[in-house]
Amino acid sequence: MASQTKLAISEEEGDLLLRVRRGGEGWQVLVRLSPRPLATRPWRVANMPGALNGPVAAAMNALTYPQPTDCYLNIACGSGSLLAERAAVGPPALLAGCDLNPEALRAAQANTGGAAVLTHADAAHLPYPSATFDVLTCDLPWGQLVGSHVGNAQLYPALLAEAGRVARPQARFALITHDIRLLEQTLANQTAWQTTERLKIRQGNIQPAIFILEKV
Repeated sequence: MASQTKLAISEEEGDLLLRVRRGGEGWQVLVRLSPRPLATRPWRVANMPGALNGPVAAAMNALTYPQPTDCYLNIACGSGSLLAERAAVGPPALLAGCDLNPEALRAAQANTGGAAVLTHADAAHLPYPSATFDVLTCDLPWGQLVGSHVGNAQLYPALLAEAGRVARPQARFALITHDIRLLEQTLANQTAWQTTERLKIRQGNIQPAIFILEKV
């Protein structure tokens, strides 16, 4: 293959990866145009269990239609995947994140390179004035590695209500969860947010959903 394409072989630094393997009744050819998988982000210097995949975080941010004037809040920011991907798009007017876990905040600080204003805070009791943010994001606890279904049943309504308080009119809110039915039930029983998009994705062996909401 190298002879036919005139490409040099490199075991470590190649920009084109070709893999040929048996698949079904024939062969599969897999092609990657970068030395590392797209999920491997250079900003991730600190990791935590349950951290959101970088490309998924990038897609969530893209669905909020980022603007330089955005005041942006990542609720329950964890190790900062959503914050780091938003900073990579270009700095908003305000990039803020909050979490109850001090270890998560330290990881977010490292992964964002200090670009975000991070606060130790409960998602159900946010320390921000009302009508502060244009864009909000959240990787909700799925009840697997983080949280539980019982805990989520209390957290989801409280988080949505508090997010509604700190959001400006027509604010955009991107959320992801695998506890899809619970979030749908929670959204049906509140009036602060309306769903504009619902996208089911595949992440490994699970199929979480991204919800895009708009403040009523």
